Amino acid sequence: MRIAHWSLAKRGKAGYFVRDGTLYRKEKIIGKEFEQLCLSKRRRAEAIKLAHQVAGGHLAAKKTKERLKLSFT
Repeated sequence: MRIAHWSLAKRGKAGYFVRDGTLYRKEKIIGKEFEQLCLSKRRRAEAIKLAHQVAGGHLAAKKTKERLKLSFT
């Protein structure tokens, strides 16, 4: 997670905001607004692994990333 994202949140820019000390981003996907948790680089691989396991099957990398994007950035 880049320091610039925290700066954007502080200024209320680019959809970034802080709630309870945690950085989030609002994004519209397919006309719906989602609040995405901003993950640090070291947590991204873990999130991808969990999304792959929870799917109950093997999704292509693109579909797994699309699913993650609904909750994380």
